[in-house]
Amino acid sequence: MKTSQDGRVTIPQRLRKQFGFHAGTEVEFVELGGQLERLIKIYTFLFCAV
Repeated sequence: MKTSQDGRVTIPQRLRKQFGFHAGTEVEFVELGGQLERLIKIYTFLFCAV
């Protein structure tokens, strides 16, 4: 993955499908001992038209 000029990171499609990342999914980057250790899925917002 590469960061964009404004600091955005694109998660590859294969990983988004495998782990259920959708538009609105909140994620957390976890740093341990000076290293980025994990990207954690927090929750997903599901938007429905009524």
